[in-house]
Amino acid sequence: MTPLQRRAFLQYASLTAAAGTLPRWAWSSSPLQHDPFALGVASGDPTPDGVVLWTRLLPAADKPFATPPTVHWELADDPAFRRIVQRGQAPALPAL
Repeated sequence: MTPLQRRAFLQYASLTAAAGTLPRWAWSSSPLQHDPFALGVASGDPTPDGVVLWTRLLPAADKPFATPPTVHWELADDPAFRRIVQRGQAPALPAL
C-alpha cells in the first residue's frame, strides 16, 4: 500500500469511526445502565501510521464512575461496520 493509499484509508476510517454509532456491547455488558457516549466520539487528522479517536464519557447523574470504565473500540473500512480492521479496549482514565 502506498503512503497516499494508506492516508486515504486512514482518513476514511477516521470519518467512519466518528460518524458510526457505537455497538450496543460497548456499554451493555458493563454495570452502566445508560449511554456514557452521549457527548459523542470525535477523531483527529490521521497520520501515516495511525489515527486518534477521543470521547468524553458521561457517568449517570446518580452514579459516578467508581473506577475507570473499559472502552471497547472497533475500526472498520466500511460505513456499515461489516469489515472490522482493528478492535481493542482501553481504560478510560480521567487524566487522559
